[in-house]
Amino acid sequence: MVKQHLSSLNSLEPIKTIEHRIVMPDGQIRWHRWIHRAIYNRKGTLVEYQSAGRDITEQKETQEALLKAHSELEQNVTERTAELATINKTLRKKITEHKETQRKFLASHEQLRALTSDLITTEERERRRIATELHDHIGQTLAITRIKLEMLHALASYSGLAEALEEIQDFVKQAIQETRSLMTKLSPPVFYELGLTAALEWLMQYFEEQHNLKIKYKWKNDHVSLNQDVQILLLQATRELLMNVVKHAGVKEAEVILRTYRKQIKIDVIDHGSGFEVSKIGTPVDWRRGFGIFSIHERLKNLGGQLQISSQRGEGTHFTLIAPHNSKDSD
Repeated sequence: MVKQHLSSLNSLEPIKTIEHRIVMPDGQIRWHRWIHRAIYNRKGTLVEYQSAGRDITEQKETQEALLKAHSELEQNVTERTAELATINKTLRKKITEHKETQRKFLASHEQLRALTSDLITTEERERRRIATELHDHIGQTLAITRIKLEMLHALASYSGLAEALEEIQDFVKQAIQETRSLMTKLSPPVFYELGLTAALEWLMQYFEEQHNLKIKYKWKNDHVSLNQDVQILLLQATRELLMNVVKHAGVKEAEVILRTYRKQIKIDVIDHGSGFEVSKIGTPVDWRRGFGIFSIHERLKNLGGQLQISSQRGEGTHFTLIAPHNSKDSD
């Protein structure tokens, strides 16, 4: 299969992406995505092939979960469900296409660092655009639908009809709440209005309300002067690490510490949960936890930062995100 895809590359179409299913030794099904690229010199002569791959099993499972939830919603909502389904499918397609661009590795470290910075900014721009579309289209449609239903309910004299309208109203209210929650998760407005420190405070409150995770938040010298792409990465990385606490640590408490220095900023994410063996990060034994951590490590590294990990089984985990005040892009 690999040889077939490599042989099909040419100077007009030098890059191709494939996805395929793999059966692991323990019988688990995994999905991999590979990007193959042919490198040509100025004379048009083939110089070499490059291939980069990643595990997209969680993304596939997420897509399946979204489809299942969407199917259940179709059974309960009125004709607007079809419109929501179409928009949701388009959003998933656009997000998937954007994620694919993140997997294209360039030849040199400097090219990879520049691409990483651009991808972070583009991803956040896409998140904001999607959140805006949700608000301007789906949110407005649901709001109008709710008003119309309330008017019909006020005019309904037959009790059976009134009860049916109340049930539909409940579905619409639930859809409005879920849409607002999704808009906030995609692109929290507080980040653009008040900055990284306030966005981190919002994130702590979000995890306490949505995941029952109590977080002790400390900050020292919280004046942050970072490029926006670095701030976006730190916010996303903190959210990913806190989600790891929710999924894997087995505790309901965590601690986040923000510290700023003359040349760098540090964010510590600490829990006293189950811990893990750091050496197994990225291996099939701990792939679900490891790939997200590995992704954070690589993206920080490509912006001149780093991710430090201290953990042992039964003794909790201590992550430290470190980023420069000015990324190399600003040199």
